[in-house]
Amino acid sequence: MSDAGARTFTVINTLGRGGFGEVYQAEMRSPSGLLSTVAVKVLHTGLDPRSQAVMRLKDEGHILSLLRHPAIVAVHDLAVLDGRVALVTEFVEGADLPDCVTGPDPMPLGAILEALAGVAGALHAAHEAVGPNGEKLGLLHRDVKPGNIRVGRHGQVKLLDFGIATASGLTREANTQTNALIGSFPFMAPERFRRGQPVGPPSDFYSLGCALYEAVAGRRLFDSDEMAEIFAGKASEEAHSAVVSRGLDALDAPEGVRKLVADLVAFDPDARPTGPQTIARLEDLASEAGGHRLGRWARERTWTESPAASDPGPLSGRTLTDGDVVPSTTTAMHLDDEVAPAAGRSWGRILAAIAILLVLGLTAGGALGAGGLVFGWWMTMTGTDVHVSDPVPDGPEPDGPEPDGPDGPDGPEPGGPDGPDGPEPDGPDGPDGPEPTGPEPTGPSPKPEPGGTAVSPRPDAPDPAPTTGAASGDCGDVEALEARATGGKLTAGDRACLGRAARDGSLRMVDRRKVARVSLVDAKARCDAGSCADYEREQAYYFEELDQSDPEMMFAWATHLEKTGRRAEARIWVQRALERKEGWSGQMYTKRVEGLHALDAKAAYALWNASPRDERLRIEARDAAAEWASYRAQLGRDTTAAMEMCTSAAGSAGPCEDRVHDNATKKPIVFASVPGGAEVVVDGAVIGNTPVSFDLSLGAHDVQIRAQGLESSQRIEVGTGKPTRWTWTAEGDDWKGALN
Repeated sequence: MSDAGARTFTVINTLGRGGFGEVYQAEMRSPSGLLSTVAVKVLHTGLDPRSQAVMRLKDEGHILSLLRHPAIVAVHDLAVLDGRVALVTEFVEGADLPDCVTGPDPMPLGAILEALAGVAGALHAAHEAVGPNGEKLGLLHRDVKPGNIRVGRHGQVKLLDFGIATASGLTREANTQTNALIGSFPFMAPERFRRGQPVGPPSDFYSLGCALYEAVAGRRLFDSDEMAEIFAGKASEEAHSAVVSRGLDALDAPEGVRKLVADLVAFDPDARPTGPQTIARLEDLASEAGGHRLGRWARERTWTESPAASDPGPLSGRTLTDGDVVPSTTTAMHLDDEVAPAAGRSWGRILAAIAILLVLGLTAGGALGAGGLVFGWWMTMTGTDVHVSDPVPDGPEPDGPEPDGPDGPDGPEPGGPDGPDGPEPDGPDGPDGPEPTGPEPTGPSPKPEPGGTAVSPRPDAPDPAPTTGAASGDCGDVEALEARATGGKLTAGDRACLGRAARDGSLRMVDRRKVARVSLVDAKARCDAGSCADYEREQAYYFEELDQSDPEMMFAWATHLEKTGRRAEARIWVQRALERKEGWSGQMYTKRVEGLHALDAKAAYALWNASPRDERLRIEARDAAAEWASYRAQLGRDTTAAMEMCTSAAGSAGPCEDRVHDNATKKPIVFASVPGGAEVVVDGAVIGNTPVSFDLSLGAHDVQIRAQGLESSQRIEVGTGKPTRWTWTAEGDDWKGALN
């Protein structure tokens, strides 16, 4: 249903697809006939109105409706398009900051400082914003980074993605905490990592300091792919100071810029400059830097068109009327009276509100203001960063971080004149399909199988007694359904019943998750046969709404994304699966981890091939290939394909060999002596007294043992088939190596 006064949206281009839905460029026609180009973020179908995604959308809409600043992207409204909740924002033609500081015409220093002064102004405005009662909102952005800074073609600057912002002065519907450990960890202030530590505006300005460093230096201040290293660098003031000092020593910038970075990233929040101080210092430094101002640089720059997504969304090319399809009770959202004026409200919207009233028992009066939100929308609008903010999970906050996903535009398959063809990664044929083929490792598994017994690769799927009857929503025996689902052989009735059960709030969460996994297994099997619409919908519900962290399903989803050309998204899911790899064991662990590294390397290499001048993508391609080569070397398998990809990206074999042998691939080597207690020195460094075990990189090492006034030397080789236990006997100065 629709009325003549409703808005219409003509979808021009698919800008990106993410975990929550799609982002489109569209032409919006108002009831009065006015036309404007907008960005439209459309949530997936099937999102429960009580879900974190919808609740956070409403929360952020409420927050941003209270913010007014030229450097914060404008939000027009919420809408219902084709029965799906949508967010309508201004469309900013331009590029994200990382793309502006690289390439043939990089942004000059003065323009960078000017742009970040605008961001500092936006942060200060957000921190000082007050609510309707005149009290401060206590707003924190919590995800300030270069990828969330947009530079427009006319020199405008926008701070994007308030998707994980908190406002202590507002009552929120979604489950979140002021210091919840979500965000981009290389940019996160040290106090964010310590539970119970007060977190305030200085944490956002710390992130701004890290963003300033990256924009000027071309690399991150906390530049590590290992979360443990990032944590260690922010765990203590001493460790933090060491990282910052090394970074500043390598920063080629005027002293004033170096001093501002140092002040912004001070370990003590009270030592960081305030918002007004930061704005003034950035503006002064921009004036001192000289060169083109931001506006002139933007006007004279040759801008490229935003690439269309390689996988058009379901709304591509369509003209839709706001509220023209009435959402079901499982997709409807409570669109408050304040969302749109009465004259422009359609019957579809009214019925949608009625539907949600029946579901949630809410009243028509609402708190959602006339504004909306930026729900990670711009991060999927460009090919350089497709991250979409994840919802804050129900219940306790996570123990560990989510990875800051790599960015990069989708590109063609690797191969051809730009580099060698890489083999297809070992990936699952389906969530429960046949195992990847290939030789088994000749050495011990990196993740030993406890007791020699295989462990289910589904750590998050509970394993109570077989669920039947009401516990499965009266859909029948779940175990029997899953057996049929593996081949995609569920009936339409089975699928409908399982879908209802997975969304039935009266069932235990353990049962909802189990039936949802059966639905996902079935949808994946049917996707492998060529029909993927249900799979894309079900996987979003499984991960986002049921808060599952199932590595097998993550691997399957990453494989699907890579095959459909959404490689930047695939890399994000690869990292998530790798963080949960402990759910596998034995040979399953080996196959899956290698398959994930292969998938990551292939995706990164293809992204770089699509944009060979992008230095960041080149480095990511090199590093991902090196990680894959390292893992295969650890298993004693051929590394030729991985090393060829790494060498192609690095320009020579040296950097790849150094990274593989010195940093990535290590084996535990045990040193013993007769008599015991001898001091062991490896490559000039004392590692302890015998017996001692130490991880050594592949290759040759010089070992000295000292005991009872004697000293003996031995050159050893670490690698496949090489001794892993060395014993030195003082009498006769005898060395013996053996395989454990």
